[in-house]
Amino acid sequence: MAGRAWKVYSAVMTLVIAAFLLSPETGWIPVVWQVGVGWSGAAAVIVGVRMHRPPAPAAWYLFAAGVFLNSSGIALEAYLTRGGRIVLPPSPVDVLYLSLYP
Repeated sequence: MAGRAWKVYSAVMTLVIAAFLLSPETGWIPVVWQVGVGWSGAAAVIVGVRMHRPPAPAAWYLFAAGVFLNSSGIALEAYLTRGGRIVLPPSPVDVLYLSLYP
């Protein structure tokens, strides 16, 4: 099961990334693609931890949380900057972006 799961996920993500590169770069389309790929990556990490039961899962869960929050930062920035608004740092967007690093 695990051997096939990563192959299926890799194939699906390859198709998703190819579709992203071919999609128009207007409106919310790039944001939806980027956030979707980020969130699915975080979900894949969680699924992998639950399938493989590593000895120290906390680090993996923190990594998944960081990827999820960083991807959420893309969505929040897109929402806040629509209509030509400027979001000056520090802002909640920066907190979400930087959450990837710890």
